Amino acid sequence: MQQSQNWLTVYLIPVLLGLIIALLIILIKPVWFPQLNTASSTHANTQQAQLQSQRQAQAQTGITGPVSYSQAVTKAAPAVVNIFTQRLVQQQQHPLLNSPFYADFLTINQASVCNLA
Repeated sequence: MQQSQNWLTVYLIPVLLGLIIALLIILIKPVWFPQLNTASSTHANTQQAQLQSQRQAQAQTGITGPVSYSQAVTKAAPAVVNIFTQRLVQQQQHPLLNSPFYADFLTINQASVCNLA
């Protein structure tokens, strides 16, 4: 028990305190870490640029509501093909299904067995 407490006091507590202090410094003085600040600012700048381009596109087209794909659908509709096939599959039934002994235990309709395929 003494050895585990010694390990905690020697290694774990100083490491945790160091991490907490480092996080507090980064939050309080972000100017001291320009490499962290530029990554967040470039991400914010790209988001602002995207929003601004969307607003400009909306202003040019005059559409302020949700974008509709109706024009794209009318152009692509002739190229859409629907292929539907149907096949009847016949399978052999297990011999135990025809046995009168197991007929009481297995109450499976013959039609439902054929439709499972």
